[in-house]
Amino acid sequence: MQLLNALLEGERRWPEIAKKVPGRFEKGLKKRWLHLLKKNESEITAEAKKIGRYLENGDSWDTHLIRKMIEIKEKKFAESQLEGIEILF
Repeated sequence: MQLLNALLEGERRWPEIAKKVPGRFEKGLKKRWLHLLKKNESEITAEAKKIGRYLENGDSWDTHLIRKMIEIKEKKFAESQLEGIEILF
């Protein structure tokens, strides 16, 4: 979530993002970002179809995408808690 929050704050340079995420380096953060995109591809694709019609609160596409990914992760986390399964982010 720290990666997504750093991106949501508007930071787009990997060296600066790495400073905000303890224990992670630029290369690892880039890989994690690409992994999150691939892992959530179906949800992102569905959101892209909706986004073609509108953007909430004047958000840019990337801000909207990051907010959606946070929403997806929180939903999956809540579901795992209900099932008694711990998911690490």
